[in-house]
Amino acid sequence: MNFLAHALLSGQDGDVLLGNLMADFLGPGVESPDNLLVQSGVERHYRIDHFMDSHPVVARSRARLFPFYRHYSAVLVDVFYDHLLAMNWELFCDRALTDFAAWVYAELDARREQMPPRMKSVVPAMMSDNWLVSYGKPEGVRYALSRVQHRSRHAPDADDAWATFDSEKPLYDAEFLEFFPLIMKMCE
Repeated sequence: MNFLAHALLSGQDGDVLLGNLMADFLGPGVESPDNLLVQSGVERHYRIDHFMDSHPVVARSRARLFPFYRHYSAVLVDVFYDHLLAMNWELFCDRALTDFAAWVYAELDARREQMPPRMKSVVPAMMSDNWLVSYGKPEGVRYALSRVQHRSRHAPDADDAWATFDSEKPLYDAEFLEFFPLIMKMCE
């Protein structure tokens, strides 16, 4: 799962949201948060990732991409599932995606001082480019993939990866719609 799914799976608490999104920015030399709710968000992030990494439906999605993109297939599925979440948003959330994104950005902005340095530098771009809403459009997905490509010279070309996904999008959509209710139930 990428930012949109992790945000939705955080529930309604801003501190849990912060921790869930913060988890990808923690690592050597970055202290764990003192706030217990933020810590629970970090732990939720790891449970979500473990559930996804071990689920057979997700494995099918990744296997379809693996011959072309090898270990990047997992990263691509994370981004593509956020796209499919945005496309099917009304099935999983009673708030409009734009309203939900505005809430996420406001909660993150209010907690900027608790963020690790790298997250502090990423969140303003997330907000100004409206990443959460942009997952709903092909160009937003390609932009997310270009950010992956920018971080690693071995990452797949964003346009090629999108074309590969788009050619079999109904299969990914069916897998996503089978999987996402299960992960939502796990997070309840």
